Order: sequence, then C-alpha cells, then structure tokens
Amino acid sequence: MTITLLLINLILYVRLSNQSIVKGYGPYYMQSFDSGDAKSMTFYDIDIYPYQYIKITLSRDNPKETLKPIDEGKYYTHPYQLTQPDESRKTELIKDTEAIHVESGDGQYVIHFDGSKPSYRTVEMFFELLLNRDRIGIIQINVIPNPKYITSEDKILLDSSVYKELNIKIYMKEVRYTGETQIFCGSRSNESKYLESTPFMSYDTNIKYQILSKPTHENWSKDYPSVSINLTNNVLFGLHENMEFQCPESNNTRIILTNFKYEKFDGMHLGTKKTFVNYDKKTYYFIFRNVTVISTDVPKDTFEIDCFKEFRNVFGEVVKVEELCMGSKLYELTETIKILDLSKCNGYNSTKLSCTNKKGYGPHVIYQTKPMCDLTNPDHLEKDGISCTLFLNKDATEIRIHKDKSLSLRKGRSRAEIYYLEDPESMGLESDFKPIAKDIVYFDVSDKGDYLELTKNRTQSANINQVFILLEDESKILKNVVRIYIHNDRVSELGENNVIWELVPNSRNMKFSCSDWDKNYTYDSSFYPKGKNTVYRNVPNTEVDLEKLETVQFEELFGSSGITILKSPETDSDLEIIFDENYEITASHLRPIYFICHMTVKENFEGAGYKKNIIVSIDPVYKYLNYKGCGIREDIFVNSENVVKNDKIFEFDLKKDENVRFFCPDYVPEHFLEEDQEQYKSDKEDEDTENPFKSLVRCYDRSTFWSRFFKLKNEVDILEKRTSVSELRSLWKFDHERMKQKGINRALCVCYNNKGYAKSGILIHT
Repeated sequence: MTITLLLINLILYVRLSNQSIVKGYGPYYMQSFDSGDAKSMTFYDIDIYPYQYIKITLSRDNPKETLKPIDEGKYYTHPYQLTQPDESRKTELIKDTEAIHVESGDGQYVIHFDGSKPSYRTVEMFFELLLNRDRIGIIQINVIPNPKYITSEDKILLDSSVYKELNIKIYMKEVRYTGETQIFCGSRSNESKYLESTPFMSYDTNIKYQILSKPTHENWSKDYPSVSINLTNNVLFGLHENMEFQCPESNNTRIILTNFKYEKFDGMHLGTKKTFVNYDKKTYYFIFRNVTVISTDVPKDTFEIDCFKEFRNVFGEVVKVEELCMGSKLYELTETIKILDLSKCNGYNSTKLSCTNKKGYGPHVIYQTKPMCDLTNPDHLEKDGISCTLFLNKDATEIRIHKDKSLSLRKGRSRAEIYYLEDPESMGLESDFKPIAKDIVYFDVSDKGDYLELTKNRTQSANINQVFILLEDESKILKNVVRIYIHNDRVSELGENNVIWELVPNSRNMKFSCSDWDKNYTYDSSFYPKGKNTVYRNVPNTEVDLEKLETVQFEELFGSSGITILKSPETDSDLEIIFDENYEITASHLRPIYFICHMTVKENFEGAGYKKNIIVSIDPVYKYLNYKGCGIREDIFVNSENVVKNDKIFEFDLKKDENVRFFCPDYVPEHFLEEDQEQYKSDKEDEDTENPFKSLVRCYDRSTFWSRFFKLKNEVDILEKRTSVSELRSLWKFDHERMKQKGINRALCVCYNNKGYAKSGILIHT
C-alpha cells in the first residue's frame, strides 16, 4: 500500500550481495551497515522506532531474488519458523502490527512505523531473503513503540540449535540503548566479557560523556562464552563505526556490533565540532542554521531547560517546542538522546530555538529553522485556502514548501520561476502574475516530489519586496501560490541603496530609533508615517516615494489585542512596541508592519543633502493564524467549518470553538492622528490613567428566554481586560471564567461605529 513518507525519514543502508536495506534520517545522511562479505549467510537484527522506516531493495541484476513472506503482507514470528517447511511456518499480518505499513514496487519494500497507535509491546518480525530457493539472508525488524517498555536485557543465543541450524556466518546487531545486549556464543556460564565505559571530554563543547571503550583484538578472549554491552545510565556507543569479534563455539560466527550514528545530524552532541558549525567565541553559542532534523545526546542537566522538549522564544521565555514549531515531531530514545524532526515545522519565518547552558560560559545552542509551509495541510494555509506566506531575511538561505506530488513549479519566460504582482494585495489564482528575470531574483530549486527545496541564490539586487512562487497541475492550471517577503538586511552598512530591514522583537518592550543605525552621526533622520497607530499598507519596492505611499490605521490591516504602538513623543525613541504576555495578532495573510526611516546626510559631512530610506519591516511574531469569529472585517476569520467568514454576525459555541474572537476596533479621534501625544503617554505607576480611545464593543446578557425575546440591553463585562492604557484593541477575546462566575451562558456582543450605529455582532453560548 502507498503511504505518505513519515515525518522523520529514517534509513539504514545494509549490503546483501547487490541488495540493500536502508535506514537513516532524511536524505542528508545514510549509514552503511555493510558486513563486507556478500557471499556469507548474514543475519541482520535491526530496531525500528516511531516515525522511522526501513527500506529493503532487492538486486535488480537478479529477478529471482525474493523476500518472504512480505508479498503476502505477512511476517514470520520467530527464527524457528525459518527452519521449518514453508507450509508449516506461522505468520502474522503486518497491517495488524502497531501501525506498520508497507509500500512496495519495483523490487523495493519500504516498511513504515508511523507510531499512531499507542502500544506497550515490542514486536519482532522476521523475513527471509532468497536467491532462487537458497537462503542468503535473514532480516529481523524489532518494532519498538517506546523504549520504556522493552525488556532490560536483549539476549542473543547464537549457541542455540535454531541459530546453528540456520548456519549463520555473520550476525550484525544494532546495539540497543536503554538496556543490556548480551550475545552468547557458548556455554551459559556467568562469565561474560563486559565492554567497559570510560569518561570522555569533548574538546569542542567541554561536555563530559561516558562512552564505550573499543577493545583491541587481544581483549576478545576465547575464554569468555558471552559478550555484554550495557548502554544504560547515559552511556553512549561512541563514534566507533563497528565492533567485531568471533564466536568459535557457534560455527565461528562473525559478530558485528553497530549503532546508528545520531551524532551525524545537526545538534549539540558527541560529534559537534566548532569547525563544522557557526560558533560565536564571544557568546559561546553554537548556531545551526537551516536545520531540518536535529539530535542531541548531552547529559540531562547540561542546559537550564529540558532542551528539545522546550526552547526559549524571541522574548527569552520558555515555551513548548510545539508552540514554536507547529508540525514538529520529537522522539526521545533515552532521557538524553533526542531527535527532533522539523521537516514539517510550519514556520513562516526563520525561527530561533535556543537553549542556554547552566554554566554561564557555555556552551549554548541556537537552532535556526528554515521558513516552511505545508500546502497539503489546510490548517497551515492562509484564509484564502490556496496560499501561504514566508519571510526571507539574511539569516535564512533555504525555504521548504510541502506540496501535492502532482504539482510542479510554473516556469515563465526565459524559464523564470519567480513572479511579482503590480498589486500584491489582490493576489489570487486569477491574478496577472509577471515573471522576474533570473538576474534579479533567483532560487536554486530542487523538486523532491512531495516538497520543494529552494536555496537563495540571487536576491540582494532586487528592489521588489514581495515575490511569488506558483504551483500548477499537469494541465497547467494554477493551484497554489506562495508569497515571499524578501528582506535584504544590509542596513548595518549605510551605503547608497535603500534597503529593507527586518526587525524581530527580542523583548516584550521593543524600542528602536532611526539614529541607532547611524554610528558616525552622519545623518539627520525622520520616522514615518506620523500619527497614532498609523502604518504603511504596503511598501512594494525599495524605490519608494514617501508622499505616494498609502497610510492606514493599524486595525485596517491587522486584528490585535495586547499590542501597544507608541511613537515619539509618547516614548523616548522613534518607535516603541509593547507585546503583552498573551498578545494576539492576525491578518488576512501574514504580513510585516511597515515604517520608514528617512535619512539625510548632515550639512557638515561629505555628500550633504543626500537622502535614502531604510524600510523597517517588523515581524510581529504571529502565534496563531486562523482564528474563528466574525466582526466588521470578515476576511481575517474562519467559521466553525474553517471557511472564511462572509457574514457580519455569526453564532459560536465556546465549548466547541475555544479560539473565537470578535473584531471591533477602538475608535481613534481624528485629532490623535497628527497631534502631540505626550499628555497620553503611559505611566506604569499611575494605574488610574484612563485610555483616551473609545471602545466601541458592547456585550449583552442573553441567558434567559425573556432577554432574548425582548432583546434587553443588560450590559455585561465578559471581555478580557487590556493591560496597557495606551493599547488600541481590535481583536476581542471572551473571558470564560468571568462568564461562568456571573452565570452567563449566552451573550450578544455588538460593534458600533462612532455614531452609535450597530455594524456587526456575535452570538456566543457555552
């Protein structure tokens, strides 16, 4: 059966003559478990964990090779079955085994374990590899839903009659963490050769580990009937490729102990080298950029948080990984070995995931994801249901777009793959997209079937702010659009060209001034646009004319709560944005907040009078896109069926829809748009300071039949309070606890205009 490839693509590469078994994480790393002897009968003992797959490829040179009984959708339950005639062998159905699925075709079998069914048992599956009718290999796959539930001892009895009858010449074993692996070659005495562990200090990270010591051949004494490997208590296999020894009492079987090298992936682990990653000597940070799959094996108490389960966000606060990367998958092999798959981390921007060492001098780590969108997941799309948006800045060199396999990139004139629109605000499938020449904007594109990998090649010379990637079906019909905001971010060197600078908040109270970028005090600067809560609708390119740019009120583009925007002289900087702890922001599509610093060279400097613009593009750090709700703007909401709202009033059940919001912007009197705001500057010490802006939303109790029948206007306070007296709010959230305390189970909220006319409403009930 055909199954979509899993979130973590685990592949293992094993040579069987001209055959292979592949296991590894993603397309970036494959590990060979090659025994080096294609002629000898080999037994492969492999573990598979949730979100992994194993791919077995038969020899294309010999069509008489078969893998039994996989074509029947079955597996053998015990190696003993392989010593019996075919008709008496016991089999089980693969599809009944712990969410295991098989994808087959062209001599290839891919065994998926999606981990979707919780289980507490390990299942062993056996397959027989045949050439004509001769057995040339045996593959044992151990399906392990959770390492917590496997036995603490994994005993391999090579001296048993079953293994002797199978005439195994090579036994390749993937050593298992969380337990002890014991291989018996001869008599079952208590004498055993234990592989010892020794302390190891990583020179690059200064982290202490316990790893297995690889003994020399002299250490493998024939006097020991068994060998034990204990990978518990955070002992690591180490970076050894394999460990080998012979079993003289068991057909002189050659034993190969191996271990999947999780250290081959990006991450803070035993294999981390300063020379292979970005390492900041001043801050002691290891910085991994454009990560897809990351791993760690550091001791549990290395970081001040449980890294991989949680990270620090842009505000420095500890949050769960799923809050930062919707669609990420975490698998914990042990309490220290963790693998985090970010291949479907639906992040519109390059998200920084950071962990700080308990020791102030490091090492610390930052994992920087690549911007990604998943066009196959409706929850990841914009309100139009056909597009997604990505922010691309200097730190992000790659983007990933998940798509339907039937879709391909539309190519325009001169094979151009990137497009623009004269009016990007009206973007849709019928829009007049125009190709951009490759010498202006160009990406190296790799089509992986179910996703596109784009690497930034040429964007710095572009003065276009928004570009588009188009995906079409086999009939050349446009199906999906990806909008990309390009930020050059070269403002640190104030050259001749206008630039677009992306600012990402790094604190709850974000301040900046145009003069911050003028280290030599060469420029006089002015901040635009003026006016309370006024922003630019769009900045189409860097060659802008300030007088022609359209300005709008913030709520005309965004729905927000808990965000306060202050401009000089309300604050001591050109701009101050306050983000409350539970702030929310949404829009018809993800978009930056635009301002402009107009810079003019001072009279007493060379080039006096020369002017340039720094376009300030602020990423408001969106947390949730598709809120349910309604209001005087219907384009920013979906209803209970995830369909964009077109009505001005709608009813919602708060028990079913937790993320319901009502859009009703505060009214800002005209005189606030240009005049001095100093008298309304927020004073944190004065809790009685009154918000000078008028809230236009009113809520009425509709809990009783009579209140509904007579449409009584018994006003109730059921909306969450604002924390800043200077906040202009447009997105209102209902206070469930207050409704419960006041016994309100049904209410009507109405949005009025400044003349008192009702413009929109929402009915809610619990």
